[in-house]
Amino acid sequence: MPKVSVIIPTHNRAPVVGDAVESVLAQTYRDSEIIVVDDGSTDRTRAVVAPYVDDDGGRVRYVWQKSAGAAAARNAGIRLATSDYVAFLDSDDLYMPRRLEVGVDVLEGSPRFGASYVDSCTIDADGNLLLESRITRFGGIASGWILPALLSRDLIETDAITIRRAALEDVGGFDEALWSGQDTDLWWRLAKRWQMVGVADTLVVVRELDSSLSRGRGTKTDRLKRLSVWIEGQAKYLSAWTNLPFSVRRLLARRIWDLHHERERILVDLRARDALELVRAQMRDLESAYHLRLHALRRRLGWHCPRLQQLWRQAGTPSLPPHRLPSKLPRAARG
Repeated sequence: MPKVSVIIPTHNRAPVVGDAVESVLAQTYRDSEIIVVDDGSTDRTRAVVAPYVDDDGGRVRYVWQKSAGAAAARNAGIRLATSDYVAFLDSDDLYMPRRLEVGVDVLEGSPRFGASYVDSCTIDADGNLLLESRITRFGGIASGWILPALLSRDLIETDAITIRRAALEDVGGFDEALWSGQDTDLWWRLAKRWQMVGVADTLVVVRELDSSLSRGRGTKTDRLKRLSVWIEGQAKYLSAWTNLPFSVRRLLARRIWDLHHERERILVDLRARDALELVRAQMRDLESAYHLRLHALRRRLGWHCPRLQQLWRQAGTPSLPPHRLPSKLPRAARG
């Protein structure tokens, strides 16, 4: 039985999923299995993964499921895992060679820790560095009872965490009812019941591509939906975790307030955008009415004077507004 299971959820990522699998196979820590959970892909993902399933002595498994989202795909992998530890890797990201070695060794040496995490960097599709260190960006490493730190900053990348199976079974997997933020929700539940340890080594490469199973800023409407889900979920913990110290509950309340404030800002922006679109539509209607009026006047003037109609067509539409144009031609101008 392998010591650690690496779960790779994927959806229509045929061009990059092979790179993710290769990065796990290249680990210095070899006592592992890879479970690729295909979340309803319609591209060549199955064909790309198939050679690894056939050629690597059973270390790589592939399972297809009807599209249900990243949380459901990760939970499916957790149910299939047979190891003492579970790690995750999005199919467009990469492990550095010592990622599993560091993540597992620190847990093997400290049974009190339910999970470990390492640092990550972020690059774009062309390999340009976007973020050198997630841990540094969010205020430095935290170990022990780190729930207060997690309530105030998004410290842990999903690819960077290794979870003890006993801890995962204790708190449950990813909440599939959440539309977004399922990873943060799980880290909070883990940190409430288990100590966690961080390692400052940058051992995960996050690639920001055009699309992803669980990442992406999306539109303001998408952001509004995510914020509503986060506020609802975090308010649930504020009312349920009554045994937490006041300082921790205050952090959670502040985070909920900040999310609510951000949601209100987006609502104002969306209302302003809708109002602007209404004004633009009204202007388009006025412009259409204006051109219809000009067309009617041209027909009327042309009826009285064919020569004037010919000259008007040659000159193009005049810039005068309708009330400046004559409604009747003088008698002397009639043909």
